[in-house]
Formats: sequence, structure tokens, C-alpha cells
Amino acid sequence: MLSSKRIEYISNLAEFIANDYCPDSYTEPEIIAQKKGITYSYNHYNDCFDGLLEHCSGKFHIYINLDRVKTKDSPRARHTFAHELGHYFIDEHRNALKKGLVPPHGSITGKYNQKNKAEQEADLFAAHLLMPHKRFLQKAGALKKGILAINTIAQEMKTSILSTAIHYVQQNLICGIVVKWSFDCQKEWALTSKSFQQSVCSNFVKASLIPIRQSATHQIQNRSEINSSHKTSISTLSHWMSGINVGSKQDIVMTEEAITLGPYGSLTLLYPATTV
Repeated sequence: MLSSKRIEYISNLAEFIANDYCPDSYTEPEIIAQKKGITYSYNHYNDCFDGLLEHCSGKFHIYINLDRVKTKDSPRARHTFAHELGHYFIDEHRNALKKGLVPPHGSITGKYNQKNKAEQEADLFAAHLLMPHKRFLQKAGALKKGILAINTIAQEMKTSILSTAIHYVQQNLICGIVVKWSFDCQKEWALTSKSFQQSVCSNFVKASLIPIRQSATHQIQNRSEINSSHKTSISTLSHWMSGINVGSKQDIVMTEEAITLGPYGSLTLLYPATTV
């Protein structure tokens, strides 16, 4: 876990760079690299990595793997590029590469549950570079809360729905939970907002989660409606957590929204039905 001081430092660093190099509209990682004299290339490297930052002969080069990010302008490619810029702009990462203290290593980006501290820091940097705090809050404040707001922000900031959803919940813009499911419907991770932990439940992440039949998540996962990428339903917290008794005070009514991520699985957003 990163300390709150470290999170604040990296978040502020990324936002400063975004505002300095790309003050208007959305952040363009390639422009930042060009202005810093960092070369880059998009090519096919099988399944080895999403991106990699290399230091050689006094210069830095970023590799982006098209076998994993698909196209140069995809949200995943943009996040990967921003992630590698994080390794460059975070002093400790850049200096370690320059001094040969660590070898160039491939990064698999966009995972909320990264275990490696350097990868956590680069992912944090990437999120705040592509979604600077003030711009993000401004866009979110103009929209009704929920999955459709996340999708709108993602389109405007050219970020993935997944990274935008993580940022949305981490910025405490909704009192709720986001759950990531694999393509075969297994829970990969769950993330709760600070307000949900404080006012509703503090141990949801540890819960065994199984969507009930006909719920929004169940319908998306089972592709019951081929042309539907987004579903909404109502459930109660006891349907999601075995430790909560049906009808108890904690068994609050939840709005459940689910959206497909295509080959990357699906996403569920849960929040109290009274949330506006």
C-alpha cells in the first residue's frame, strides 16, 4: 500500500505535468514524450508486456506493444504510454534506470490490484495524467452519478471505462463499490469508495460475490441480450454479502449497474438506491 503522502505527491506531479504540457481538452502522452525528447515506438511483441521504458546511451525510449493494446489510439494504449511516462517522471524510477540499478521491465498496466510498488505508482501517475483532478471533477459534476457518467467521462477524456471507473470510485464521487469480473465471470477484484467504507460497510472487498439470477450483472455476464452493453437492476446488500442478514438495518437497497468490457470481462457498479 502506498502512503497517503506518496499518493498525494504522485497525483499532484501528474496533474502538474498534464496542465503544463496539455492544458486544454484531453492529455496527449505522445506530445509530452516529444517535448521531453523521449522517443517511442509501437510494434508487435507477442504477449510479453503492454509497455516498457528503456534507458540506453543517455536516452529514454518507450515501447508500446500492439499485440496487447491493439491500436495506437486505444484507451489501453494511452494508459500504457502514460504509465511508462510515470516511470520517467517519478524521480526514483528514472534515476534507478539511469544508474542501471534496475533492468528495463515490461509493464502490464491498468490493474487496480498491482502488487509491485513501482507499478502501483506508475498506474497512479497514469490515472492522474490522463484524468487530472480538477478536470475530472468538473466533468463528473455535470453528470448524473453512475455507469453512464463514467462512460461519458471515458469518451471525453479518451480513457478506458475500467480506469475511469477506478478513478471515479477512488475520488469518492459515489458512495459505492466497483467490481471487476473476468471474461469467465470470476471476481478479479472489488474496490469501495471511502464514503461507502465509512457509512455502509468496511469489509465488502473480502466478500464472496455471486450475482443473483436476472440481476444486471447476471444478464451482462450471460449475454442474455446480445445488443445490450449496459443493464440496471435493484438488489439488496444481503444478496452480495453473506454476513448481512436479510431485512436487517444493514441490508440496504442497492442500485446495480453492469457494463460489458468485451474480451476483458465486465464491470459492476453498486451504490445505495437513494444516491442521486
